[in-house]
Amino acid sequence: MKSPKIFTSSKLSHSNISKIGILILAAGASKRMGLPKQLLPWNGSTLLNHTLTQAELSIANEVHVVLGANADKIKKSIESSMATVHVYHEWDSGLGSSIAYGVKQIIKNECQIDGLLIMLSDQPEVDSNYLNSLIQMYIPKMKQIAATSYSSNLGVPAIFDVCYFDELVKLNGDTGAKQIIINNSANVIAFVPEKYLIDIDTLETYEMLIKGQFKNH
Repeated sequence: MKSPKIFTSSKLSHSNISKIGILILAAGASKRMGLPKQLLPWNGSTLLNHTLTQAELSIANEVHVVLGANADKIKKSIESSMATVHVYHEWDSGLGSSIAYGVKQIIKNECQIDGLLIMLSDQPEVDSNYLNSLIQMYIPKMKQIAATSYSSNLGVPAIFDVCYFDELVKLNGDTGAKQIIINNSANVIAFVPEKYLIDIDTLETYEMLIKGQFKNH
């Protein structure tokens, strides 16, 4: 497998004009947590609203979110008037299936974008600046995948050129887009965040991040 090109914020020197859509994955049932983590309090609102706000503050052109478990309750809590909300009734099929569903809806809506930035709703340290760094690094119409580097792994947030939509809509089960990144490693550029981006999967992790967030307040 060919090693991806590695970038950090200090190495970004160009700004590409590209139309980017953002797809936020928020369909899971948070089984390990025991309650909908999308509704956890964060910065005066909820975790999902925080993610939506960061996406909308970015230079992306449009924002989509896929809901599933507890969709009715979560949808009522959404404060955004800009995001397009998609409800996936087969959410328990897994993460890959949720990605495929979201991409199918974007194609169905005939959204005119050069690439799709896929992100999770449970990474609150991903802010608009980080999203903009990925978008600025990405070059459209070059079959690129701009992915986040996690030590020896690559993952989301990641931007997929539209040429990968056919592969994204074929995802199923609980396997995300990692295999697409691996299979197309020659076209991958990796962005190294300034700090490790943590997923909130348990109440312990959530409480740890809250304490870290407010330690100087």
